[in-house]
Amino acid sequence: MRKPITLITGTRKGIGKYLAEHYVAQGHIVVGCSRSDVDWQLTDYHHFLADVIDEQAVKALFKYIRQKFGVLDNLINPNSV
Repeated sequence: MRKPITLITGTRKGIGKYLAEHYVAQGHIVVGCSRSDVDWQLTDYHHFLADVIDEQAVKALFKYIRQKFGVLDNLINPNSV
């Protein structure tokens, strides 16, 4: 059985980081993104530098996910208002 692929925005710190840790611990492969690089590592975590208000960056992020994993199961945007 394959691991679910989960994209989480804003994973550099705070709730986004906590969610990345949580979903990796639950057996997901997590792709996280933020405007800055992270200073931590997790097995099954892939970080992508992207500002979600930049359309080209978001397109590049989804292209990366499509090419590397072929599917996206979950999208979590904890910082939305």
